[in-house]
Amino acid sequence: MNRRDLMLGATALAAAGPVAAQGASTLRVAMTVGDIPLTTGQPSQGSEGNRFCGITFYDPLIAWDLSSSDRAATLRPSLAEAWTVGDDGKTWSFRLRAGVRFHDGSLFNAEAVAWNLGKLLDREAPQFDRQQAAQGSLFTGNIARWRVRDAATVEIETKNADAVFPYIMANVFFSSPARFAEVGNNWERFAERPSGTGPYIVDRVVPRERLEARRNGEYWQESRRPKHERLALLPMPDGLTRVAALLSNQVDFIEAPPPDAVPRLRSAGFQVPTNAYPHIWCHQLSHLPDSPFRDVRVRKAANLAINRDA
Repeated sequence: MNRRDLMLGATALAAAGPVAAQGASTLRVAMTVGDIPLTTGQPSQGSEGNRFCGITFYDPLIAWDLSSSDRAATLRPSLAEAWTVGDDGKTWSFRLRAGVRFHDGSLFNAEAVAWNLGKLLDREAPQFDRQQAAQGSLFTGNIARWRVRDAATVEIETKNADAVFPYIMANVFFSSPARFAEVGNNWERFAERPSGTGPYIVDRVVPRERLEARRNGEYWQESRRPKHERLALLPMPDGLTRVAALLSNQVDFIEAPPPDAVPRLRSAGFQVPTNAYPHIWCHQLSHLPDSPFRDVRVRKAANLAINRDA
């Protein structure tokens, strides 16, 4: 069981508990993280941040299709309806979905895509954010330049041919330029009033305590519109604490319960779905001036040392 990812949810919504008694349609989630991930667009805290504050409040151009738990996830169109790559393997063209709006009502378009790439990559841009750039650097490092072709088309050129670029872009999220201007071009203020295009809209953020959000009834993808009116995210990094919170009706959904707690939870009537953990852990070789991996012989030796049958 330690090689499985356990996700746990109550069979029905519990009665309102300590989290502000927000109503019967509030989903209260105990997160595996110790603080609220960044809410400005590029979440912190790795895949947990993406799950809780990425795809919940924002959308990428291309997304993982998570609609089924009985098959491996594939890519699906999201804010981009379609994409192509040129013969050089480096020039990617994205055709954007029409009519999508940010939570503040402003229109998502090609200029917004270019602006968001600037916040991650253009250190001279007024919207450049060191925190988001650091969180997104793993995904944007191969982007050389970008250009707006028309209101619905963006072209991104990579430094090198990259067959997995669509998979990488599933981790790049888009914030509202209009909201950023509204809060005085200040990312700290933006974090208090985030505006993305995702299925939930942030109402309140209390660091290290909770995040409260409401359903985006106008969300562009009808099949992903939330079933609950409200959402409460509660940092709870300790597994036993999450289990206790679920059993005492303080939350409705937890992730990764300790394996020893699973029989008790099942006997109490909770659903405990399990699935294979989907991660592919990526490792990048250092090419700093003093790195041994600058020597091709070392790279070849490392390649030969990999146990491909394991």
